Amino acid sequence: MNKVIDITGKQYSPRPEIEAEARAWIITLDGDPARDELDAYKLWLNRSPLHREVLQQTAMTWQLMDRFSKLYYRGQDLHSTSERPVRPEKTFRKFVFGAALAGMFLGAIVLGIQFRQPADNETAQTAETSTEYATAIGEIRTVNLPDGSTLQLNSNTRVTVAFADAARRIHLHGGEAYFEVRHAADRPFLVYTEKYVIAATGTAFSVTNRDDELGVLVTEGRVEVSALKPPLSGAGSQDPRGTAAPLVPLAEGQRIILDERQDLLESVQRVAPDVIEKHLAWRDGMLMFDNDPLDTVIAEINRYTTVRIQITDSSIRDLRFGGYFRIGDVPLILATMEENYGLKVDRITDNLVYLSRKPAHD
Repeated sequence: MNKVIDITGKQYSPRPEIEAEARAWIITLDGDPARDELDAYKLWLNRSPLHREVLQQTAMTWQLMDRFSKLYYRGQDLHSTSERPVRPEKTFRKFVFGAALAGMFLGAIVLGIQFRQPADNETAQTAETSTEYATAIGEIRTVNLPDGSTLQLNSNTRVTVAFADAARRIHLHGGEAYFEVRHAADRPFLVYTEKYVIAATGTAFSVTNRDDELGVLVTEGRVEVSALKPPLSGAGSQDPRGTAAPLVPLAEGQRIILDERQDLLESVQRVAPDVIEKHLAWRDGMLMFDNDPLDTVIAEINRYTTVRIQITDSSIRDLRFGGYFRIGDVPLILATMEENYGLKVDRITDNLVYLSRKPAHD
């Protein structure tokens, strides 16, 4: 039935995750994969007939005829020592024949590569195990994953790590996490939120999932962000997330922000190194501000402390603020605002502070 039980106890089809793995393979094979990566691709493709079906459908959707013609010949190399077939002449690869040629190549990929099926007494995939990790407000935590990758959790973050032979899956339920992924071409690294999946094989990137907003920032390598589309009405799918649809690739130094509620997409941004350093200062236990609006500064500070700081004077919301502070050092931050920025700090309770502009005579 191709049904598994996820960590919440709900039934779902593995197809969306297999589609994400297929797209990760497209990314890998579009470059210059090593022999071990080609061997790993062979094992993945042969693991299940569904893998072949999904690979074919994904390629047809993307219309990646050129990529998959390369993949076809690489597949031939994997199982045959005979002379490589001659590529079709360019005159037969014009746009008008694109769909037919794509189907021909994909048929060769899916049906023509005769990989060995596992014997009955072989285990193709180990049972998936899952572990949950979480941080409290103001806590930063580093987790060394079983595959050698590293997961760093920002304040008030919760994830579930579910690793198996076929793929490494992490569900980011909320918060922010930074991933340093150990390269493993045969086990794509997949990060899920409620509506999106980020696929990688070996790279470093951060994912923010909070306030109905998803942000992905790549610091090394590249990833692919895909939307999990709901099934058509009456389709009968037991997976409420539906199938994963191609969205956008991200390279090193790029960022994208998406709206989890309305599927609004902000264009891919090129991010300067100093902005990346500022955005990821939390990894060193620090907060960095550089001429930022006070409204934005307070919102960021409040993510790391149980002390609520509120601006009660609208005239100071756009006041520009800068500084480099250790996470949780609220007394120093407030003292800096009082002494250097002309702000009045009213400590209402131990956990509530009001900010306003100092009267002129103070």
